Amino acid sequence: MKQFLVILSTLFMAMLVGCQSQPVQQTIAQPTLPDWVLNPGDGAVGSSVVHVKGVHYQKQLAVSRARQELAARQGVDVEYIQMSSETVTNEHAYTKVKRVGSEEVATKTVRAKITQTWRNPNTREIFVLVVPVN
Repeated sequence: MKQFLVILSTLFMAMLVGCQSQPVQQTIAQPTLPDWVLNPGDGAVGSSVVHVKGVHYQKQLAVSRARQELAARQGVDVEYIQMSSETVTNEHAYTKVKRVGSEEVATKTVRAKITQTWRNPNTREIFVLVVPVN
C-alpha cells in the first residue's frame, strides 16, 4: 500500500509539473510614427501630451506649437516664457502656471493650414502638421 501511494504521488507531481504553464510575455506593440512627424518638409510639426481641459485644448496646443515653429522658420521672432509654482498642503497640490509670449513681426503675415493629425494610441500624444499657405 505504501508503494502504491508513493507511485501515485509521484505520478500526481509529474502531472502537476507537466501542466504548469509558462509565463506569457506580453509586448505592447509600438505604433509606427507617420513619416511626416520626423520629416515635415516645408511644414512644421507640433505636439501635445494629454491636456487637463480635454482633447480640444490638447489639439489647439499642438496647433499653436506647430504655428510657432512655422513662424520662426519664416523669420518671425517668437518668445514664450512659462513660469509655474506649486504649493503642496497636506494631501492637496496646487499649481499655478503663467505663460507670457511675445512676437516680433516686421509686416509679415504667416498663414498655415492643418494637413495631418495623428494621435499616439499608447501615450495619447497628439501630433499636428501645418504647412504654409500663400
